[in-house]
Amino acid sequence: MEKVSVVVTAPMNEDVEANKEVRVFDYRINEKEEKSLVRKQDLRIVPLAASIYLLCYLDRSNIGNAKVLKASTKNDLLTETNMTSYQYNIALMVFLIAYALFEVPSNYLLKKLRPSRWIALLMFSWGAITIGLGAAQSHVSVTIVRFLLGIFEAGKESSAETLLGDHFTFKYKEGDCVY
Repeated sequence: MEKVSVVVTAPMNEDVEANKEVRVFDYRINEKEEKSLVRKQDLRIVPLAASIYLLCYLDRSNIGNAKVLKASTKNDLLTETNMTSYQYNIALMVFLIAYALFEVPSNYLLKKLRPSRWIALLMFSWGAITIGLGAAQSHVSVTIVRFLLGIFEAGKESSAETLLGDHFTFKYKEGDCVY
């Protein structure tokens, strides 16, 4: 068992000296409680992260499907939006540029804001913008929507990675590592 003492430093009121230390509680952590807590976290965070990655994969493959599906009947993305192959490639590249530019600022905002609210905002915005891609009528609107998708997808991918990296610690026993 490991004894943990939590000490909070905070001003109480005007009469009490500022920054006075107040002992909140002493708690002993045992291995069973720790395993139970880690298990609960695993059951909540890992499925959410896996579903986010699945949705991102589907989103990235859908733009290619929209280009080739129904091409024989002239009901594909290029025909409906009057895009050339060059304009289509521009729309694809704009996504990657936005993704690269906004990954770091999103991580900064993740640290400054509450992760639960930031990831929820990113997921909601990403979903709304993905729906908006279905309403795009020209190559300009497809390119703009792809840029916005790059912004929000960069944020949610890096947020999920940061959340998983901060949340999980791996303990190895002697002999577990092969190198």
